[in-house]
Amino acid sequence: MTKAPFVAALGTALALFCAGTLAAQTATDDGKATDAVGLMVPADLGVTSALELSGATLCITAGSAAEAAVPDYFTANMMDYAPVVFETADEALEGYSAATCDALAADMALLETQRQQLPSPANQVVLPESLSPAADAK
Repeated sequence: MTKAPFVAALGTALALFCAGTLAAQTATDDGKATDAVGLMVPADLGVTSALELSGATLCITAGSAAEAAVPDYFTANMMDYAPVVFETADEALEGYSAATCDALAADMALLETQRQQLPSPANQVVLPESLSPAADAK
């Protein structure tokens, strides 16, 4: 019995994971990769795009990349929003879970982790858009 098919499948899965991780990253001014900022919403809100969130309240962690990216994204798309800023990511997640906000803004990788911490992760949707400016959009 050979292990080659398993190793090949593992290599493919790892390549897909890495590709997904890189797709959720952007570069900062100094060229370092950083996770892209995204939004999570309750599935029953019926939102499929960040562009549908004009007028929404957003839970945001103070000092995070999201705190910088959200105003830029909403201003560029001529959308209004109301930030609710929390000191820590855990506090922002608690606020979102308590329906203090319509959406939670954070690094996309963090959003996936936070989604799994909620009582009903399947009832949460991480929207596909990155709110972070693209590295080549400067």
